[in-house]
Parts: sequence; structure tokens; C-alpha cells
Amino acid sequence: MTKLSYFRAKKTNGKTLFALLDEFHFPGVERSLFIRSIDSPADSTIEAKIYDLAYFLEMMSLMGLDVDEIISCGKLPSKEQINLYIQASKFTAEQSKNFVAVRTKRAKNVSALLVSDKQLDQLMHSSNNNILKTVGVASFNRRIVVAQEYIKFVFRYHIRRPTDQQTNDLRDILTQLKVSKCRSSKVRDNASALQKPLTDVQFEKLIEVIKPDSPLNPFKASKLRNFLIVWMFITTGLRRSSVAKMKISDFDFSGDCNKLFIKRTPNDPTDSRKRGAAQKTREHIVTLPSELMLDLKKYYEYSRERFDAASNHEFIFVAEKSGEVHMSGVPLSLNSYNKILQKLSKILGFHIYPHRLRHHWNKIFDDIAEANGLEHAEKEKIRIESMGWTRNSKMGQLYARITIVKRMAEVNMRHQKEMYDAGK
Repeated sequence: MTKLSYFRAKKTNGKTLFALLDEFHFPGVERSLFIRSIDSPADSTIEAKIYDLAYFLEMMSLMGLDVDEIISCGKLPSKEQINLYIQASKFTAEQSKNFVAVRTKRAKNVSALLVSDKQLDQLMHSSNNNILKTVGVASFNRRIVVAQEYIKFVFRYHIRRPTDQQTNDLRDILTQLKVSKCRSSKVRDNASALQKPLTDVQFEKLIEVIKPDSPLNPFKASKLRNFLIVWMFITTGLRRSSVAKMKISDFDFSGDCNKLFIKRTPNDPTDSRKRGAAQKTREHIVTLPSELMLDLKKYYEYSRERFDAASNHEFIFVAEKSGEVHMSGVPLSLNSYNKILQKLSKILGFHIYPHRLRHHWNKIFDDIAEANGLEHAEKEKIRIESMGWTRNSKMGQLYARITIVKRMAEVNMRHQKEMYDAGK
């Protein structure tokens, strides 16, 4: 079995180089060209697709199949092999290997996973699965999509003038993969939507704990920096990468002192991080409380000034102590933002992460819009602009649905209580 290893490095021009290396550290022509063809400004998106590609090639290799080689010879995987890949893709990586190995008789002393297609689908949509470790619907669909894209890419690379039979075989395989994709469970999505924003009690607790002078604050150092980071998530609803890429020149301290320009600067040569920060959505303007703006300016001009490496770049939030692979004063890594929220989560007793705070921003926005009597159309225009979505984005509909589901649950609970009281 060919074992592929993930590789990434930062070029001097700011671009990130990605590769999947074999045991001889060879990146492979087809793999390299496919990775280069991935069209995304976000390194995280490219990285996720590369991991899915490595999974696909490893599963095929377990079946004794070198996808690049057989397609270069004018052949394609069989329908049976594709079907086995589809079934295996519903499990976590380790169980996928067992699943494929048992069915190709390449493993000894491995218990067969005897599960029907219907049972597999039920397991994937179950929120309490203690029998088999399955991946979510989104993860499964990503594995299917990368298989479609890679087979199609390699076919077109090697077979310039396909026969009618080759064209039909390719169409059949791509259709087989396409129809296997799962629809997400609307029931489960609606149920989980209710849990995403923080409750009022949870929000108040977060605000209390993150204060630099709070006795509950879990940080021994960097209290002001972490306080400002959390407040940036709360007041803007920005993604982690957007907060991580903010520079002092992005802030407008003139006039009302309340504007932040969210810019797209792909392959920023001043970003020394191995995983650079990228703005996923379009450029837009965010309005901030002037008090927060001035606190950020003070942090940038005074607290941050203590670190020599901070003079080499404009990013606001920096590492305030040296680590094994970085020195103090360099831009704060994306993983460090996660660690800050993970440490807070332990103290708070509930999980917080950037996207949950993004959901909470939308919850607060809905409350403000309702209190000010905004019409639905006007509210959604403001939301789309604030989030930086494209003008025809459907994300506003998702948040509107979350609000409707939440209200539906509240009404239903009141109705149930009235019925219960009447039955006493």
C-alpha cells in the first residue's frame, strides 16, 4: 500500500506550496497538477481537499489499485471498487481501512463490519452513535467530491482522445459517485441550530470571565490581548482568519473612530505564519465601538511594542512568548486562537469556538433588528453586508431559519406547558 505524507511550505513571495509525497518523497505529477488546480484563496480549504485526496488514494491503494497508473493505461476503477470506496467513506479513517481490508482479503484478524447501506445512512445521521465511528454527512460528501474531481482530472490529463467506451465508463463512474452523496438531515440541522448561539446566561458568564481583572480569568499572561480577541469575535462575527489577519492600517481612527476595513490580501509576503490568515468572503467594512477601537490602538502601540519581532509586520495580535518554532512578537498563529477559546471553554463549562461566536453575533443582530422594527429585506441586506457574503448568498436564509426554529421551539414549549397545567 502506498502511504502518502502531507507537505506544505511557505515561499518567499508569500504563496504556500502544497504536496502529497510518496515513500520516496516524490510529489507525483498528477497529484501536483491537481493540487495546483484547486481554486481557493483560503489555504485551509486547499489543505482539507488534499487530506481528502490522500484518503481516496489510500483507499484505492488498499484495494490494490494505483489510480494514476491504471488511468494512464486507458482504464478506470471498476464499479465494484467505486462502490466499496463509497461505503468505506462513511467511516472514520481507521475503520475505513478495516472495512476495505476485510473485503479485499488483505488483513488478518480484523472483524468484518457487516452493515447494510440503510444502516450506514442511519448511523451517519445519528447524533448518538456508540456502535461504529462514522463521519458526518459533510465529511462523507467531501470524500465523494474529491474522488469525482480527481478521476475526472487524471482522465482528461492522460486520455486526450477517449473512445466512446471510455467516455461512457467515465460517465458511469462519475454518476455512481454523484448519486451516492447524502443530503444533510434537516431535522438534525434544525435541532443543532438551536444549540449554536450562546444562551444569555452563557454569554454573561463569558463576558465576566474574559475581563483582565476577573479572578476567574484562566490566563496568567496575555490577558489584555485575549480579552480584545474575544471581543473582536463577539462584536464583529468575523471568522478566525479574518481576525488573525487584521493590521493597524485596516482601522480608520478618524471621524467617529469606528471603521474596520476587512481586506483580501492573498499570499501576503509579510505573513510569516506557516498557515497564513486569509479572508474567505469579499472585502467589506465593519463598524466597531470606538472604545474597542481605541483599546486596540493602545494595545498595538504599547503592549505589542515590547517585542522586537513585532516591528517587522503590522498584524495586531502577536505571540507574547517564544515557543519551539516561533519567537515572541510574530503574528499569532491560527491554532493559538483555538487554544485561547479552548482554555476559556474549560473554565466556562461549555464549548466556545469562533463559529459559535459568529452565530451568537447573528442572534444579537436579530434581536436588535426586531427591537428597531427593521423590515426583513432591509435586515438581510445589512446582515449580508456585515458578514461580507456575496450579494446572492443564501447564508442569510440559514440564520433566518435558525431564528424561526428557535421561536417555534419556544412557542411549542409554552403550548406543552399549558396543556400539562390544564391536565393537572
